[in-house]
Amino acid sequence: MAKILLIEAHPLMRPAIHDLLELAGHTVVEADQGEKALQWLAEAKQEEIDLVLTNADLDDINGEALIQKVRTLCTAETLPILAFTVKPDSNIQTTAKDAGADTVLMPPLTADTLYKAIGQLLPKEH
Repeated sequence: MAKILLIEAHPLMRPAIHDLLELAGHTVVEADQGEKALQWLAEAKQEEIDLVLTNADLDDINGEALIQKVRTLCTAETLPILAFTVKPDSNIQTTAKDAGADTVLMPPLTADTLYKAIGQLLPKEH
């Protein structure tokens, strides 16, 4: 299965999403802040991951800036970025897509919508 970088600051959402990903057989690397994720990616570890899953509305960095920086840092232009938000705000969706997210999930977030989106973004061997 895939190795996924999960970027989520909320202390209840992060472990819940982590568990869902592991239940689906994925390996998860966590960052509780966008800047920590960027530091991890900057240390040339981007080649170790297959997908970035990020909240598009983080506390320490806005989703647009984070997604743009991930795109700049990662040498693999095809690295999928799946963003999500728990706020029913279409501006967040538009901004994240414009910044370079491949897919943006809007509420209600369910395990099925998450699994489907990941399946559509990853090559079949994952």
